[in-house]
Amino acid sequence: MILGSKKSGNRRGQVIIFLVLMLVILFFVVIFNFDLHKILYIKSLAQNAGDASALMAARWQGITLNLIGDLNIMQALALSQGDFVTASAITGCQARLCFSGPMIAFMTAQIAAKNNRAYRNSDFDEIIREHAWTVRNIYPAATSPDGEMLFPEPYPGCWSEYADMLDYIATEGVAAAPDNARFYTDYTGGHFLLMIDFYEAIAGKNWCWFYFHAGGIEPDGLLKSYTDYHWWPPLPEIPHHEYINSEIFGLGLTKR
Repeated sequence: MILGSKKSGNRRGQVIIFLVLMLVILFFVVIFNFDLHKILYIKSLAQNAGDASALMAARWQGITLNLIGDLNIMQALALSQGDFVTASAITGCQARLCFSGPMIAFMTAQIAAKNNRAYRNSDFDEIIREHAWTVRNIYPAATSPDGEMLFPEPYPGCWSEYADMLDYIATEGVAAAPDNARFYTDYTGGHFLLMIDFYEAIAGKNWCWFYFHAGGIEPDGLLKSYTDYHWWPPLPEIPHHEYINSEIFGLGLTKR
């Protein structure tokens, strides 16, 4: 009888240990499934918010382009009647639309993202706010060595109005930042130090970039020929452009 009770007690102990192990395993399975579903849910929300903001921005870009196209017809009619004052006023209206339209697209993109449960990002806010300061203070004052303005205004007061719109959007909160913004100060091409890919390759330790885009291990390639910080050739002169498109969600129009 004593031996039988010991065997029965051992069996009960093994069952308890097995049940505890099963409970621990089930606990971790539940936690894993919860985390997995949460990750997929958040990813789905972010994807929906990004898609909604992109579609809204594209919609307002299209609306703006249609408005400018209609104004082209009106301008042609004014010129055909010899009404140069009206034609000039239409040109000024089009110049303003090239900035106000994309800014409306930028603003409505944020509304669409927030309606899809995306939240404002303080880092995005700060980037837009800092750029608004640059537009307001640097663009009007930047000149070349010969005194020519590097960023001439498309119309009087453009930089101030443009900065005000950027400030307003930053104050309201940026939830979806555009990844294809082309700032006027982003000079590219013609020199490694003016190529954003060069800095991204260094920051990300992407050494393959140097093999595919900087001459690789050829004698005249950057990896072989670089000696010290005096090695770089002089920077090219900053090109002078007539800036008529917004930096964010620009319309890609040219002046004729």
